[in-house]
Amino acid sequence: MEIVLSFLSGALAACILAFVFSFKLKGFIRLFVNLLAGAAALAVLSICGVMPFNAINAFTIGLLGVPGLLAVLIIVTFL
Repeated sequence: MEIVLSFLSGALAACILAFVFSFKLKGFIRLFVNLLAGAAALAVLSICGVMPFNAINAFTIGLLGVPGLLAVLIIVTFL
């Protein structure tokens, strides 16, 4: 439950930032697709054992989407 709340809070933060910067509907749709793709990739990578599934990773990927997933993957790989 904690991980779901972390991802949702990251997604909410991304939506608030998008609203502040006045994204149009197309921008919101791209943002949500990016967030969902990042969440799906995190789930697959955590099931395979490549990346841990914790609150910090969920928040980062919820906020940044696929670029956040790549950043977390690089950090986990090299640290």
